[in-house]
Amino acid sequence: MPKTSEHCKENFMEFVQLCEDEVNLRMGEVSYKVFSNSRPLLDTLNSYFSHILTSSSPVACLIYIIEYSGFRVDLPFSKLSDDSDKGSSLNEVFDLEDGRIVHDCGADMYYLHSDIHNIAIGPCEMNPTQVIDYILSQYEVYLQKHNWLALPASCVEMAGIGLALISKDYAGRSALVYKLMDLEEVRFVTESKLYLKPEEGIIEGCGLAKQPRCVAFSALNTEKLGHLISGPLFSESQGLSESEIWAMKETYDVDIEIVYGIEKIVHDTAIQVFLFLDWSIDTDSPCMVEQVQWEDISFQNEQFLSIESLFKSLPEEGDEWAPEIAFLKVSGKLDLDYVRKYLTETYSYSI
Repeated sequence: MPKTSEHCKENFMEFVQLCEDEVNLRMGEVSYKVFSNSRPLLDTLNSYFSHILTSSSPVACLIYIIEYSGFRVDLPFSKLSDDSDKGSSLNEVFDLEDGRIVHDCGADMYYLHSDIHNIAIGPCEMNPTQVIDYILSQYEVYLQKHNWLALPASCVEMAGIGLALISKDYAGRSALVYKLMDLEEVRFVTESKLYLKPEEGIIEGCGLAKQPRCVAFSALNTEKLGHLISGPLFSESQGLSESEIWAMKETYDVDIEIVYGIEKIVHDTAIQVFLFLDWSIDTDSPCMVEQVQWEDISFQNEQFLSIESLFKSLPEEGDEWAPEIAFLKVSGKLDLDYVRKYLTETYSYSI
């Protein structure tokens, strides 16, 4: 029975013949070398992570992605509980002295997590999403170890100003991101998860190199995503009301680099505006944007609590290291054009 990640690596990698080249990635301050025994997997990763590819780095974290259908590890795994499914889970774990093995029973994939060795093994070619998530999880661990706080939020940079968009789930946050991306001076940071860290005089924000998704409402309300909806579904949407389109739950991948260009992607930005979306598609009240204090945000309690400590730790106003931050609350009817016009007039250099 393996006790350490080194023992696991010996077991996982036995008889594996790696490809001669690797995928070199750069996320923030960290470089990653990804090795595999599968050429199709390396091609997939090169394509997906094309915007963060880098030349080979002598100092890098090593990740191994091993295509091995039918791989089995005979260990006394423990089930991982999942509150969303009354305690059941498709994942099980085995703890090592210096790490952990996670078995994704649904995909039949095994993941070794440790500070020394990081390996994903199983039918990887059939599960590219799980492989990509595993690679990104290495960077998430790095961020957490370096005191970055995770917030379920989107983020764009408008004319050099970082805008964090916060809302409840399915509240039009992504739709606003893509509406803003139509502007020349707006760049994409993240669509689903934002990491924050206070630095001297700023709050730094960064995202993961993860391809975002959108729903029909988002695609049909932007200039460059309408092509994602085609065929009968597009024809059907033409006769629907705004509320009916809002209710359509089909999702579509958005390749930011292809749709908008690699120059429209930025890894991190200084957050200067927190925008809280408390609007609704079902009200007739006019859309309104007002400046508030962060203590006044009550509707977002659950999401905001995760970063409440960040704001409590900031220097007092007047201190030379106190960042200049605006807190905006959007209420009334969901109106993408109105909010984009407000932000453009307030923070941008074009209307």
